[in-house]
Amino acid sequence: MVEKHSQTKYIVLTPNVDNAPAVGNPLYDNGTGLLTLPVNGVAIYGPVAGSGNHQEVSAAPGEAIKIVKRRDTTGDTSPLYTRLFEDSDWINSFCRNQLIISGVAADTGTNSSHLVGAANGAASGQIEVLDNLNYQVQVSGHGDRTDWFNGAYNTPTTFGFYQAPDFTALGYTTEQSRDLITQELALDFNSKSRNMSFVIGIDSAGTAPGTGAILITDLANPATIPVGSPVIIGYDAQGRQHTFVMTKEIQASFAELATLVPATAVMKPYVVPGTVNGPAVGVASVAGTLASEVDHLYFIALDEAKAAYDYRVNTKRRIEVGLVEGFTSTAQAEITRAYEGQGQFHQLDIQFRKHNRFEETHRSRFPYQSYYLEFDQSGLLKDATYDYFVIEHCDDRTATSGMPNSNNHRTIVAVVSFEDPSTPYFTGAANPQKTYIQDALNLFITNNNLNLPALAI
Repeated sequence: MVEKHSQTKYIVLTPNVDNAPAVGNPLYDNGTGLLTLPVNGVAIYGPVAGSGNHQEVSAAPGEAIKIVKRRDTTGDTSPLYTRLFEDSDWINSFCRNQLIISGVAADTGTNSSHLVGAANGAASGQIEVLDNLNYQVQVSGHGDRTDWFNGAYNTPTTFGFYQAPDFTALGYTTEQSRDLITQELALDFNSKSRNMSFVIGIDSAGTAPGTGAILITDLANPATIPVGSPVIIGYDAQGRQHTFVMTKEIQASFAELATLVPATAVMKPYVVPGTVNGPAVGVASVAGTLASEVDHLYFIALDEAKAAYDYRVNTKRRIEVGLVEGFTSTAQAEITRAYEGQGQFHQLDIQFRKHNRFEETHRSRFPYQSYYLEFDQSGLLKDATYDYFVIEHCDDRTATSGMPNSNNHRTIVAVVSFEDPSTPYFTGAANPQKTYIQDALNLFITNNNLNLPALAI
């Protein structure tokens, strides 16, 4: 038996384009020779006996179908050949290696994060208060890019320290002491952390939070804190702001945190005693001066920046939080894992470049090499996320030698998600193109008794 390696084909659909000509229409008009499929339109076709003019069959797909998108060729330049379509090979209902049809909805990733302190407000597991102790935390980073840059034996690590005073002699309450420890640690850690991770202070009770405090539920809500907004998390000893820029992955991490802390919990920007040129938040907001303020520390990973030309899909950094000294009975929990998400632009762009551009031009994929040439990206949108339909299929035939010959194919149809609120394409309703493809594939499964689960993304 002759079995060839799988060929992968990405078909990326352009949103807000008529899906297809009317059911039953041919690919082109037999009289005029003009294509009936609009530019950037997509259709499900079936074969026509004795003809290469396929017929639109989405309402009643038979034993074989082909997914065809008409390309916008205006971006193609000489000496590229004329290529009018992005299309799959024939998807046959029978495949020697099993036909698989699945769908994956766009999904926002999360940044790795850890909470230090009793998340449910329990008496046990709170950050300890100890006199004259050098509190120490450390955070180490790992991940595809982090380990690649640092090597197998070098782990980037950030340390935070605070030398606690004699709280008893100063007359501090337990709550005041814990507030001072957590805010001082947050300031020291963030002053050193650079671009690997950062920590915020959380007041679980939300008691007299002061100016600048933000509800955790608001940090999880894109309508309140939009993606791209700077968020103040504290002030250094000179009164300069420490900030982070909200991303949809960090927001997703806050959404998970919001389910674990009281609804009153707030992020409290740290302001430590002795701060000069401090913010106008009032003396009562300085660490250690109120009966109950910051009692948790929340560590959030920052990811490696993407390069202008990139070919590594995994961007997420995983952090590990070490409570080195002063935290012998403190609770610690991983709130969110480093999750890449599904259907992100950078993932699709790299995969599209790896397969479509390289295989269709038969040239090196690297733009800096001589004689590099490629077709246009076919409508990839940087500000969109995508739903995927993945079809593993094959073409079985007899080779000239008489042996069985199996050509394996993987067709991936990417459709802009209209249900992702972090993108400008959000409507809350399903993209009609997604509905069109999904309905046709479900009918193909049903009509051919494929015994596959129905698609519902």
